[in-house]
Amino acid sequence: MPTASLIIMAYNRIEQLKRTLPSIRFHRVDEAILVDDGSEDGTSDWIAQEYPDIKVIRSEKSAEDKWLNPAKARNIGVTAAIGDIVIVQDAECHHISDALAQAIAHLQCRRPLLVTPEAPIYEQYGIRPHGPNPAYRYLFMATWKEDWIAIGGCNEFYTQWGNEDVELETRWLTAGYDIIADPKIELRHLAHHSTEGDQQRWRFECEFHQWYSDRLKEGLGDPRLIWQH
Repeated sequence: MPTASLIIMAYNRIEQLKRTLPSIRFHRVDEAILVDDGSEDGTSDWIAQEYPDIKVIRSEKSAEDKWLNPAKARNIGVTAAIGDIVIVQDAECHHISDALAQAIAHLQCRRPLLVTPEAPIYEQYGIRPHGPNPAYRYLFMATWKEDWIAIGGCNEFYTQWGNEDVELETRWLTAGYDIIADPKIELRHLAHHSTEGDQQRWRFECEFHQWYSDRLKEGLGDPRLIWQH
């Protein structure tokens, strides 16, 4: 049987983690890792006290960076994982169904494969839950660790939230890999503040993403990045 690792990324998400962690069936995986991307709200200390079985990795950043970046945090977690299968999710991902078992089941006999929910229910800060939204499906994704490394993982050019997920999907499909968006994997994306980040950098990354994705779709680029970890 293949082993599996759950990797959770968190940046100042202690309040969300208090709601999401009780929903996760940790016995489905061989280990759980939390990558703390520079939190200032006591996330790491709270995890160590309340969930001592979760391995905490505090990501290292340069002095000018408030936090590392979500793409790099994901790759750091995959590097540290011992599992053959890696399940990478955001801290605000609340499990409604038995998502870990459902994702692992897809990966028993097929590869290379990326498994996501089809359309999680999500919340916006200060607004009650909306209906399912496919734009949020990459808050949770599972694949074989070897395949994550082969594709180059998340593109660490993206230092802000958002584009790294969409670009990973573009590279995955361009490389001929399969994606299963499973409607039976039911998740809720909990609300959080959205004021963090560099808006000017985010707009630049959006422009770059459009250019790079167009090149990939036209066969002008290599979807496999060099693995740097």
